Amino acid sequence: MKYLEHRRHTERTRPLDHINQNGIDLAKKVAPVVRTPSFTLTSSVPRAVETALVLGHEVNRMDDLLFHYKPEVMGEIGDPSFKAIADAIKTGKYTASYSEDQLSLFREALDEVKEGQTVLVVSHGIMVEIGLVAMFPEMNPSEWGKPFTYLEGYRVSYENGEFKAPEILRT
Repeated sequence: MKYLEHRRHTERTRPLDHINQNGIDLAKKVAPVVRTPSFTLTSSVPRAVETALVLGHEVNRMDDLLFHYKPEVMGEIGDPSFKAIADAIKTGKYTASYSEDQLSLFREALDEVKEGQTVLVVSHGIMVEIGLVAMFPEMNPSEWGKPFTYLEGYRVSYENGEFKAPEILRT
């Protein structure tokens, strides 16, 4: 069995792309509960890379898929709730395609680690939620609560090509 932990980046001061001191402090507080990764995947946006580094992990790969998507995806989602995302994946062509691309990226990253090891993914709001909903389309997404905020996300196991046992990670 392998593991994937996907978290939203830590706090920043808009419109800056870099994390702020509150974000650094939050990342240091959360770092002890993050599974030690053997491979770290982030978007190329500085706040995602910086979050991984402050958590204490080198970045092995950056991929723009974790930040950039067609504007039509947000048009299909509208409200950033888990239910709206689930509906958009089921009925929207752009969101469905994007979610499949994201799962393919996660599987590629999981191919980089051995049994028992973890992939850490650091990305952005909506991206984290899309990944979780795409992995578990049969689950009731309303049970997961509100959308993720800074450094929140989920952890799953991965075995025989399937994602299993989602654990919601709140700060």
